[in-house]
Amino acid sequence: MKIEKFKELLITKFSLIQPYFRNSRNRNISIIDTVVLHWTAGNSVSSDIRTLRSNGYGYHFLIDKSGKVFQGSPLNKVISHSGNSYGPKGNYVNGHSIGISFSMKGTEGPSEFTPEMYDSCANLILNIKPSLPNLKYITGHHWVSPGRKIDPYTFNFGEIMKLLGNQFELWKTEYAPFPTGLSNCKCVKEDSKGNCIKSVGKCIGVGGFGYSKRNLSDEINDISFQSDLDTE
Repeated sequence: MKIEKFKELLITKFSLIQPYFRNSRNRNISIIDTVVLHWTAGNSVSSDIRTLRSNGYGYHFLIDKSGKVFQGSPLNKVISHSGNSYGPKGNYVNGHSIGISFSMKGTEGPSEFTPEMYDSCANLILNIKPSLPNLKYITGHHWVSPGRKIDPYTFNFGEIMKLLGNQFELWKTEYAPFPTGLSNCKCVKEDSKGNCIKSVGKCIGVGGFGYSKRNLSDEINDISFQSDLDTE
């Protein structure tokens, strides 16, 4: 397995977190097809790292407001960032995704995301793409865990998709491919792109949570640190 070197990130904008965040096991990079974006709900990278370590959580990458990137885990390691979740490949998003989190509180609205954050995030994803040939989907924690997590719902996904180009696709709750394995769930209406725009049933998945567009909300009970434990 050849890991390509980062080409666009200046050394002054990139740093390794040592030791790495706790990770659960190795994985074949060919299964990695998704980037899940988060915010940390913390005050600074240093406080984020302390909280992540104490809880056993982590991200593959953290990005601060200046655009500096901190790598917290090798790409071929499963790390706890999405928890109970359902995504393009179905159950257990941690197993086939890269977790990238913005170091920010997430309470100030869209303006809290700086232009440097967008640029570094796009450059980072473009730089890891050669090492991850099947990387395709860009999504948010709020879409893989609807009704349970809200980060980073104020992020401008249209802007990041414009920066990334047409080799990536946005994935939201109920977007194609419609996840399989949900109980009491059926897609009954699709749009011209194959996205499920109407489903029936409770659509219950891992952890007993409902994974349906109907569950999307920015008012939830779980306001804890936004990373999630490995649930497999």
